[in-house]
Amino acid sequence: MNELLISIYPHIKNIIYFYISHLYLTSFFLQSNNNLRLQKGKLSWKEVQSN
Repeated sequence: MNELLISIYPHIKNIIYFYISHLYLTSFFLQSNNNLRLQKGKLSWKEVQSN
């Protein structure tokens, strides 16, 4: 049983690292997309106010 765990453990660790990095990247991209939308919204709102 211990040998099985020792042979599987690195794979589990890689999967966990991959999952965490994937979550981090997706949250980062979502935040940047939201910031871009907010900036576009502010620009369009300024255009509406100037008109």
